[in-house]
Amino acid sequence: MSVTPLETQQLQNQAIDKVIEHWGKAFGCLFESRYPHWRRIQNAMRCFKGMPLDHLPPKLDRRLTRAFLGVNAILAHYSIETWDDYQKISPEDLAEIETLILNMPPNARKR
Repeated sequence: MSVTPLETQQLQNQAIDKVIEHWGKAFGCLFESRYPHWRRIQNAMRCFKGMPLDHLPPKLDRRLTRAFLGVNAILAHYSIETWDDYQKISPEDLAEIETLILNMPPNARKR
């Protein structure tokens, strides 16, 4: 069964909406000042759990892939077995993860 260009665009729009929804929640977590930095990063990362990555426009897909690969490269230096293990991450690495999250597209339709 072939997908029409209109259907493709609709699928992409739905995927973009989901990315924006997940990113918005993560963004909000980063500014919850009642938590320590490691907990804010942990909470932000949890927001991406279950985020669908199919049907994304190629440019957005590449951008998100680069961001998540960057986070994974940082986390690879640590033994992260549970969410609470984020306490082990250095302040510098937490700041780098935060930057990667903040630079994810808030308005993915323009990307």
